[in-house]
Amino acid sequence: MVFLTFFPQIFINTALFLLFLYTPGHNYHMKRYLLIAVFCISAILSFGQTRKIDSLKRTTRYAAGDQAKLNAVIGLCGESDVLPVDTLWKYAAIAKTLSQKLGDKQSYSLAIIAQADAYLKWDNIDSAKAIVEPELLKYNVDDPALRDIYFKLEEKKISCKAIIIKAASTRYIK
Repeated sequence: MVFLTFFPQIFINTALFLLFLYTPGHNYHMKRYLLIAVFCISAILSFGQTRKIDSLKRTTRYAAGDQAKLNAVIGLCGESDVLPVDTLWKYAAIAKTLSQKLGDKQSYSLAIIAQADAYLKWDNIDSAKAIVEPELLKYNVDDPALRDIYFKLEEKKISCKAIIIKAASTRYIK
Protein backbone atom coordinates (compact mmCIF):
# COMPACT_ATOMS: atom_id res chain seq x y z
CA MET A 1 0.00 0.00 0.00
CA VAL A 2 2.79 2.43 0.89
CA PHE A 3 4.61 1.51 -2.34
CA LEU A 4 1.55 2.43 -4.38
CA THR A 5 1.40 5.87 -2.81
CA PHE A 6 5.15 6.31 -3.16
CA PHE A 7 5.37 5.10 -6.79
CA PRO A 8 4.11 8.33 -8.45
CA GLN A 9 6.71 10.28 -6.47
CA ILE A 10 9.46 7.98 -7.75
CA PHE A 11 8.20 8.47 -11.32
CA ILE A 12 8.19 12.26 -10.92
CA ASN A 13 11.69 12.25 -9.42
CA THR A 14 13.03 10.12 -12.26
CA ALA A 15 11.47 12.42 -14.85
CA LEU A 16 12.96 15.47 -13.17
CA PHE A 17 16.34 13.79 -12.99
CA LEU A 18 16.32 13.02 -16.71
CA LEU A 19 15.04 16.49 -17.56
CA PHE A 20 17.74 18.30 -15.59
CA LEU A 21 20.57 15.94 -16.41
CA TYR A 22 20.19 15.94 -20.17
CA THR A 23 19.26 19.54 -20.86
CA PRO A 24 22.07 21.53 -22.39
CA GLY A 25 23.49 24.37 -20.39
CA HIS A 26 26.50 25.64 -18.52
CA ASN A 27 25.02 25.56 -15.04
CA TYR A 28 25.58 21.85 -14.34
CA HIS A 29 26.33 22.40 -10.65
CA MET A 30 23.15 24.41 -10.14
CA LYS A 31 21.14 21.60 -11.73
CA ARG A 32 22.80 19.06 -9.48
CA TYR A 33 22.00 21.05 -6.32
CA LEU A 34 18.44 21.61 -7.46
CA LEU A 35 18.04 17.89 -8.16
CA ILE A 36 19.37 16.99 -4.70
CA ALA A 37 16.93 19.45 -3.12
CA VAL A 38 14.00 17.95 -5.06
CA PHE A 39 14.92 14.44 -3.94
CA CYS A 40 15.26 15.52 -0.29
CA ILE A 41 11.95 17.39 -0.28
CA SER A 42 10.11 14.51 -1.93
CA ALA A 43 11.57 12.04 0.57
CA ILE A 44 10.35 14.19 3.44
CA LEU A 45 6.87 14.67 1.98
CA SER A 46 6.28 11.04 1.05
CA PHE A 47 6.05 9.68 4.61
CA GLY A 48 4.15 6.38 4.58
CA GLN A 49 1.81 6.64 7.58
CA THR A 50 -0.76 9.05 8.90
CA ARG A 51 -0.05 11.49 11.69
CA LYS A 52 -2.59 9.77 13.91
CA ILE A 53 -0.86 6.40 13.57
CA ASP A 54 2.53 7.99 14.09
CA SER A 55 1.29 9.73 17.23
CA LEU A 56 -0.27 6.53 18.59
CA LYS A 57 2.91 4.55 17.92
CA ARG A 58 4.95 7.18 19.73
CA THR A 59 2.51 7.12 22.65
CA THR A 60 2.73 3.32 22.73
CA ARG A 61 6.50 3.44 22.89
CA TYR A 62 6.84 6.14 25.51
CA ALA A 63 3.71 5.66 27.66
CA ALA A 64 4.29 6.06 31.37
CA GLY A 65 1.82 3.46 32.60
CA ASP A 66 0.20 0.30 31.33
CA GLN A 67 -3.24 1.90 31.03
CA ALA A 68 -1.94 4.71 28.80
CA LYS A 69 -0.08 2.19 26.68
CA LEU A 70 -3.19 -0.01 26.43
CA ASN A 71 -5.31 2.95 25.32
CA ALA A 72 -2.76 3.84 22.62
CA VAL A 73 -2.52 0.23 21.41
CA ILE A 74 -6.32 -0.06 21.27
CA GLY A 75 -6.36 3.18 19.27
CA LEU A 76 -3.83 1.68 16.85
CA CYS A 77 -5.93 -1.46 16.52
CA GLY A 78 -8.87 0.77 15.64
CA GLU A 79 -6.93 1.87 12.56
CA SER A 80 -7.05 -1.66 11.16
CA ASP A 81 -7.97 -0.51 7.66
CA VAL A 82 -4.66 1.34 7.29
CA LEU A 83 -2.26 -0.90 9.21
CA PRO A 84 -0.49 -3.82 7.55
CA VAL A 85 -1.74 -7.20 8.77
CA ASP A 86 1.42 -8.18 10.63
CA THR A 87 1.51 -4.85 12.47
CA LEU A 88 -2.17 -5.17 13.34
CA TRP A 89 -1.57 -8.68 14.68
CA LYS A 90 1.39 -7.50 16.75
CA TYR A 91 -0.57 -4.67 18.37
CA ALA A 92 -3.63 -6.89 18.94
CA ALA A 93 -1.41 -9.37 20.80
CA ILE A 94 0.07 -6.54 22.88
CA ALA A 95 -3.45 -5.29 23.65
CA LYS A 96 -4.59 -8.76 24.73
CA THR A 97 -1.61 -9.16 27.04
CA LEU A 98 -2.00 -5.71 28.61
CA SER A 99 -5.76 -6.03 29.03
CA GLN A 100 -5.35 -9.41 30.74
CA LYS A 101 -2.69 -7.92 33.00
CA LEU A 102 -4.95 -4.99 33.92
CA GLY A 103 -8.13 -7.09 34.03
CA ASP A 104 -9.87 -4.85 31.47
CA LYS A 105 -12.67 -6.92 29.90
CA GLN A 106 -13.66 -4.32 27.29
CA SER A 107 -10.12 -3.76 26.05
CA TYR A 108 -9.65 -7.52 25.80
CA SER A 109 -12.72 -7.69 23.56
CA LEU A 110 -11.39 -4.84 21.42
CA ALA A 111 -8.13 -6.77 21.06
CA ILE A 112 -10.15 -9.82 19.95
CA ILE A 113 -11.85 -7.62 17.35
CA ALA A 114 -8.43 -6.49 16.09
CA GLN A 115 -7.25 -10.10 15.86
CA ALA A 116 -10.43 -10.97 13.97
CA ASP A 117 -9.67 -8.10 11.56
CA ALA A 118 -6.22 -9.56 10.98
CA TYR A 119 -7.69 -13.01 10.38
CA LEU A 120 -10.17 -11.56 7.90
CA LYS A 121 -7.37 -9.76 6.04
CA TRP A 122 -5.57 -13.12 5.83
CA ASP A 123 -8.81 -14.73 4.51
CA ASN A 124 -8.88 -16.97 7.56
CA ILE A 125 -12.59 -16.63 8.23
CA ASP A 126 -12.98 -19.71 10.41
CA SER A 127 -10.38 -18.50 12.90
CA ALA A 128 -11.96 -15.05 13.05
CA LYS A 129 -15.36 -16.56 13.70
CA ALA A 130 -13.89 -18.94 16.30
CA ILE A 131 -12.47 -16.11 18.42
CA VAL A 132 -15.41 -13.72 18.01
CA GLU A 133 -18.28 -16.06 18.88
CA PRO A 134 -17.11 -17.02 22.42
CA GLU A 135 -16.35 -13.37 23.16
CA LEU A 136 -19.81 -12.36 21.96
CA LEU A 137 -21.42 -14.66 24.52
CA LYS A 138 -19.90 -12.57 27.34
CA TYR A 139 -21.97 -9.52 26.37
CA ASN A 140 -25.65 -8.69 26.40
CA VAL A 141 -27.31 -6.14 24.17
CA ASP A 142 -29.48 -4.97 27.09
CA ASP A 143 -26.51 -3.55 29.02
CA PRO A 144 -26.07 0.06 27.79
CA ALA A 145 -22.47 0.31 29.03
CA LEU A 146 -21.33 -2.69 26.98
CA ARG A 147 -23.65 -2.30 23.99
CA ASP A 148 -20.99 -0.69 21.80
CA ILE A 149 -18.62 -3.64 22.12
CA TYR A 150 -21.49 -6.08 21.65
CA PHE A 151 -22.37 -4.46 18.33
CA LYS A 152 -18.72 -4.41 17.20
CA LEU A 153 -18.40 -8.12 17.95
CA GLU A 154 -21.71 -8.81 16.20
CA GLU A 155 -20.46 -6.85 13.20
CA LYS A 156 -17.36 -9.06 12.98
CA LYS A 157 -19.51 -12.17 13.22
CA ILE A 158 -21.75 -10.91 10.41
CA SER A 159 -18.67 -10.01 8.34
CA CYS A 160 -17.46 -13.60 8.67
CA LYS A 161 -20.83 -14.94 7.54
CA ALA A 162 -21.01 -12.46 4.65
CA ILE A 163 -17.59 -13.49 3.37
CA ILE A 164 -18.57 -17.16 3.57
CA ILE A 165 -21.81 -16.49 1.68
CA LYS A 166 -19.98 -14.42 -0.95
CA ALA A 167 -17.39 -17.15 -1.44
CA ALA A 168 -20.12 -19.79 -1.76
CA SER A 169 -22.07 -17.72 -4.28
CA THR A 170 -19.01 -17.10 -6.46
CA ARG A 171 -18.28 -20.82 -6.49
CA TYR A 172 -21.87 -21.52 -7.47
CA ILE A 173 -21.82 -18.97 -10.31
CA LYS A 174 -18.62 -20.33 -11.80
